[in-house]
Order: sequence, then structure tokens, then C-alpha cells
Amino acid sequence: MWKHQQQGATSIVSGRGPLNLESIDTARRVFERSFASGVPRIVFDMTEILLVDSAGLELMLDTLETSESRGGSLRLACPNSLCQDILRVTEVERRFEIYRDPATAAGSFTI
Repeated sequence: MWKHQQQGATSIVSGRGPLNLESIDTARRVFERSFASGVPRIVFDMTEILLVDSAGLELMLDTLETSESRGGSLRLACPNSLCQDILRVTEVERRFEIYRDPATAAGSFTI
């Protein structure tokens, strides 16, 4: 299950289960809702994301690049230890700001 919530000017995207080849189409549609209005300021709440495979990493990077090309960004919140390891080993973590919770990540856009 994937959700998109709007909190002011910030979009919060969350999901449950793996971000992988099987879930990628649904996740992509939810992320794309964040591009519908204004500058995309997106927080990906990874609290319930069990793991991320290469397709999931590609979606995250594509979403970041699209956001940046429109003057916004994608921030990550609450990746579990496995997801943190995947982000670190693949060096994808270098591209993202990562926060302990979605509220802090959302608040980082106002600084």
C-alpha cells in the first residue's frame, strides 16, 4: 500500500513492504502526484519499507532528479538498518539528505 499526503507545501510519500520491481509502478504513480503542483518538496517516509532493490533505487534517483530539475528535492526519512546498508553499499545515500523522522525531514524544507 502506497500513500501520498500533502502537508502544506510538502508531499509525504510512504509505503509498506519492499520497494522493488513488483511495487515500482504503484510507487511511481504515488511519487508522481508530488509533481502536480508547484515546486516538488517530497519526503519519502521509509518507516515501513522493508528493503529496496535496484528498481527501487532507480525510482528514488529518478524522482530526486525530476524534483531537482523543477527546483525541489526528495528527502528520505526513517530507513531501517537494511535499507540504510543498501543505500550505503550502493553509494546512493550520497545523493540524499536522510532524516530520523518525516516531521524533521519536512521541516528541513523551510530552513
